[in-house]
Amino acid sequence: MFYEDTKYILTVLLNVMFYLTPVMYPAELVHSQLANLNLPHSTQVLLYKLYMLNPVTALTEAYRKILLPPVSGLTIRGTAVQSLPLDIGMLVIAGVIWHRSGSGRLCLFQLP
Repeated sequence: MFYEDTKYILTVLLNVMFYLTPVMYPAELVHSQLANLNLPHSTQVLLYKLYMLNPVTALTEAYRKILLPPVSGLTIRGTAVQSLPLDIGMLVIAGVIWHRSGSGRLCLFQLP
């Protein structure tokens, strides 16, 4: 395989990855739709794990949980969770990281 081939393969893979990113729907909806298919449970779990390997999915889910209001009836793998404690916990962790940086600036890296 040559470099020129890699360029085209990566272009196709990135386009597929962006089309599979859950922008207008939560990732939990994909999990519930996979559960409705007539597939073995191990195949459903494998497909969902492959779906969640998309790094853009993790970013959009994080932004969705930060920017949108808490949703009642939120479940993660069948377990009911409250989204507000998760939001507050992430805010506290971000504050601790910012405070430990010691600079008092919002930027964690030095710009040239």
